[in-house]
Amino acid sequence: MVLNVMKEKNTKITMETVMKLRSHSGALTDAMVRRYLSTEPVKKKCYKVPARIVEKYFVGKDPNKVDGIVE
Repeated sequence: MVLNVMKEKNTKITMETVMKLRSHSGALTDAMVRRYLSTEPVKKKCYKVPARIVEKYFVGKDPNKVDGIVE
């Protein structure tokens, strides 16, 4: 079911979305899958750490993951 919706909407699935979908394991419907895959907000690339640290240690990593590591 999830794979069909992903192919139809040509979307990629994130780990957070997977965890949300798995939490509804028994009661998962096609409408729920479509809602999770269509309304997933895109986070802005915004670092909370200084640029010199990002350039030195976190080059090429996702900014949201870097913020999560630093917190």
